Amino acid sequence: LLDELSTDFTTFAIVFGFGLVVAHLSLRWLAPYADPILLPAVSLLNGLGLAMIHRLDLAEDLTPSDPDYVAQLGWFVLAVALFVAVLLLVRDHRVLQRYTYTAMLVGLLLLVLPLLPLIGAVINGARIWVRLTLGARTFSFQPAEVAKIVLIVFFAGYLVVKRDVLALARSRVMGIDLRRGRDLGPILVAWAASLGVLVFQQD
Repeated sequence: LLDELSTDFTTFAIVFGFGLVVAHLSLRWLAPYADPILLPAVSLLNGLGLAMIHRLDLAEDLTPSDPDYVAQLGWFVLAVALFVAVLLLVRDHRVLQRYTYTAMLVGLLLLVLPLLPLIGAVINGARIWVRLTLGARTFSFQPAEVAKIVLIVFFAGYLVVKRDVLALARSRVMGIDLRRGRDLGPILVAWAASLGVLVFQQD
């Protein structure tokens, strides 16, 4: 166990705290009616993740010039910047309903990308990465992380539009109220396709 905080803890805490303040003030200013619980919950999970990564860096008993938590903290700063940018660009979230089915198709396409030859890569036994080579540099990322956001747009838009018909049961089987197939169809297709892709990717 460590008897004292690491010397870079102050910088770590200031950057993380400043990012949370910026995100909170931006949310209160640009989206005052947004759910007030989501941002603190995400911040807690993010903070725990950063702390665990930093602890692993310390546990290695090494002094690398670029520890893992620094890169993760950089991603956190980028995420806050993108968060504020989305709030500025999408002033009315209801416009996303126009792209409900488009979001479903884009989300499923992103999930399938790692399965494609040439660009799909297997790392640690899971085929969830896309690797692109541009000149002398190679970039890799997980399309599923973006697909999650896009599919949330689809599910949210679809459930809002269909909330009335989904509240009505067409039939009752073994005590379970069933909705019409054409109303549940898109949700079941997106769900089944997502699970199928995850199985093939061994995610």
